[in-house]
Amino acid sequence: VMWRTFATTCPGHTTEEQDPETQEQIHHQEEEEENLDETKTSFHPNDRFLFAAADHLKQGCHDFVSNVVERQELAKLYLRVGKLASAKLAFSSAKDYVLAGMSLLDPETQWNDDDNGTYELTLDLHSTLAEILNSMGNFVDSQKVSEEGLRHARSLPNKIRCYWALATSLGGHGDFIQATQVGFDVLRQLGEPFPRWPTIAHVGMEFARTLCAVCVKSDQQLLNLPLMSNKKKIAAMNMLGRISLQVYLHYAAKNVFVMVGLRMMRLSCTYGLTKMSPYAVSNFAMVLAVFGLHDRANQFGDIAMQLSERLNARDTLARTMSLLNHFVFHWRRPLPYGLAAFEQAYSVGMETGDMEFAFVAAIGHIAYSMYVSKRVEYVEHEASDVVKLLHEFAHRPAAILIKPCAQFCLNLMGCSEDPVILTGDMMDEDEMEIEIRHEKNEVLSYFFDLMRLQTGLFFESYPRIKKYLRKIDRFLLATRGSFVQYTSLYVFGLCYYMLYRKFQRQKYRTRARKICKVLGRWTEQGCTNAEPFYLLLDAERLSLLPDKQAAVEAFERCYARAVETESMSYEAMCYERAGIALALDLPQLGREYMQKSVDLWREWGAVTKADMLEWKYSSVVIADLDAPYHSTMGSSKPMKIGGK
Repeated sequence: VMWRTFATTCPGHTTEEQDPETQEQIHHQEEEEENLDETKTSFHPNDRFLFAAADHLKQGCHDFVSNVVERQELAKLYLRVGKLASAKLAFSSAKDYVLAGMSLLDPETQWNDDDNGTYELTLDLHSTLAEILNSMGNFVDSQKVSEEGLRHARSLPNKIRCYWALATSLGGHGDFIQATQVGFDVLRQLGEPFPRWPTIAHVGMEFARTLCAVCVKSDQQLLNLPLMSNKKKIAAMNMLGRISLQVYLHYAAKNVFVMVGLRMMRLSCTYGLTKMSPYAVSNFAMVLAVFGLHDRANQFGDIAMQLSERLNARDTLARTMSLLNHFVFHWRRPLPYGLAAFEQAYSVGMETGDMEFAFVAAIGHIAYSMYVSKRVEYVEHEASDVVKLLHEFAHRPAAILIKPCAQFCLNLMGCSEDPVILTGDMMDEDEMEIEIRHEKNEVLSYFFDLMRLQTGLFFESYPRIKKYLRKIDRFLLATRGSFVQYTSLYVFGLCYYMLYRKFQRQKYRTRARKICKVLGRWTEQGCTNAEPFYLLLDAERLSLLPDKQAAVEAFERCYARAVETESMSYEAMCYERAGIALALDLPQLGREYMQKSVDLWREWGAVTKADMLEWKYSSVVIADLDAPYHSTMGSSKPMKIGGK
């Protein structure tokens, strides 16, 4: 009786009669919601009773329900409750409910019985279970369930959700090649093919076609586009959105991810909006940023955020905000804005089950934290908490990106035997290299090598610097448009100046000057976050000239900018480089600057770095200055991870 009562009071059943006009309005609204997100689970006041009913029914009543139709209705109830539990992030309970529903169906006839709708129910159960397993990080079982659904599904529309889950599960355990191949195969069947070996000509054609669709519409017209009604295009938009991260991680240096962003934008402009459209617009903004059109990219970033609000697209908000703050907004907005945005994106991603982009947001937050006023132990604690969650959700690619950063912080804090090598409590450098080589993923390799280059820079390991600087071009291909692009150039420039001071080879000085010019051009174009890096490299350039007064003034501008940006690590680096550059010609000033640098590094928490400077430059550092130097920077707390 309880089961029948709650089954008839769940959404879709009502005892109140409505006039035809009202019914038509509700039907039209439900169709629009379905077009925006076919897997959306709506909430109803009676949903709170469904959990109690389902829990009671699971306590052994299955044996008393023998009628096939009644067992099917009970399975539908479990499916409904499982979807609700998943929407509330209770993934373990959701999995139990869905499995209970699957156990009620006859395994021999569940895929063949069309009279009672058992086939549709079985397909829905398998698709939902695969999605729940992905949210739990159980990618292996999700892949098995998805493949079983694909074997029995009879048409492409029936297979779409299983394909989505399969692509997500393959990307989750690092098989980006297979994930993108699955996605592109489905897109070909949906009428949106991609070239197997795209060239720059393909990118140019896609860019031209997208511009033709975008340029005929004003910003207001883009915001007021109608909803998309073509189901194939809705499925294509969802597939493009789901494989975009895998495409970036595998094809970052091959321009395929640029084509994906352009195609999503063109579909939205041509066929209308879905809840994936804000993410599509953010992809287009990213493409504009990659091509150097930063002002227009920021305008489209604002449009993406407005679209997300208009469509109530909370399910895709985490990926929209993460992409914009990784590639777009940092060109015109200060880093504290990005920190707050990444924290919000992380929270929304965890709430909505978009774990992939929740962790992408966490990576961005950690990267930004290294350049703002955070003590290094705060960054390490934050990175360690994220790594624990990544192990819980079995998300290997994100773990490979975050672990080196966490270990780098531990090295700075003195928690490793050799500060130059990324080996300690968090990871082993040799084992990580083997794992990345096994993954055969260039992007993960690029960022890992970048962290190894930074250890060489911070602890002045010249063989290590020379080894990883050889990959500079590959680094830049993988980071185009992102915040890491100009932070990488900053690191490369400092490394080249260090090599020039050590070996006096003109090629190092020439390369450093080229990097300085690039950062200077971006600063002139309005990128305030690149300005501190440009100022320091320009001061390094001037310090190599005979007139040291110009260098002193340039370093003074760096200190002033450090106070404005509240970046303690940047301020410490400025004083360190000034102390080294001016030690011979202006020894008193050089000693003062070096001592300030040592004190700043200690205050930031990088005790190993401070000890290294005192040991290596003992003739420069004066340990008994009148008073230790304290930065004007404030302190800040780490982002809350996992409720901490």
